[in-house]
Amino acid sequence: MAKYKSSIPRAEKDLVSWGDNFVSGITAYADELEIPLAEVNALQGSYDAFIALYKETSGPVRNPAVTAAKNEAKETLLELLQTMINFRLKNPKISKARLTELGVHVPDDVRTPKPRPTTYPIYQIVQKGAGMLGIIYQEGTGRKGSRPPEANGARIFYGVPDTPPAEQKELPASDWATRCPHVITFRETDRGKRAYFALHWENNKGEEGPWSEIQSEIIP
Repeated sequence: MAKYKSSIPRAEKDLVSWGDNFVSGITAYADELEIPLAEVNALQGSYDAFIALYKETSGPVRNPAVTAAKNEAKETLLELLQTMINFRLKNPKISKARLTELGVHVPDDVRTPKPRPTTYPIYQIVQKGAGMLGIIYQEGTGRKGSRPPEANGARIFYGVPDTPPAEQKELPASDWATRCPHVITFRETDRGKRAYFALHWENNKGEEGPWSEIQSEIIP
C-alpha cells in the first residue's frame, strides 16, 4: 500500500472537504496544469464513487458490504490523488500560489537564515586508536553531539605545534563536524606528540560563535 504524505488527509471527513476543493480545482485548471482530460475524468469518477459510498455509510444503519466497497473506493482515490500530485503537479510551470489553492503542500525551498551562535561547544578529546583522536562535543550540559538550534555544526581547529598556542586562531587546520564523535587522523610522524584543539559553532551563513577554550591530548 502506498504511503500518503502531507497534503492528502487520511480521515474521511477531512478527505471529503479537501478532495472537493482539489478535484474541482484540477477540473477547472486542467489546461493550465497540462493534465490530460482522461486523467481528470478518471479522478473525478473515482472521487464521485467514493463520495456516493461515503454518504451511504454515514447513516445510522451500516451495511458491511457497502462499507467494504467504500474502503476500497477510498484506497483507489488516494492512489489517484497521490499519483496526480507526484507526477503532474511537479511541473515547474505551476505556480506555488496555484498549488496552495489546490491544497497541496509547497515545501519552503529558501533556507531561513539562522542567527549567529552565542555559545561555544563543550568538548573532550579521547584517543581512538593509532594516530587518531576523537572530539566529543555538546551544547552546554546537553547530550553528546547536541548543538544549539542556530548552529549547523561545529568547526574544529587543531594543530601539532612545537609550543602551546597562545590563541585559538594560531591553530592551522580545521575540520567541519556534524557527527559526534568527530575523529581526526594524524600523520604517523605526529604520533606521541601533543595536539591542540579549539572549537566554535557556525550557522548556515558561516557566521561563527565564540571560541571554546584550548585543550590538548597526546596522539596515540
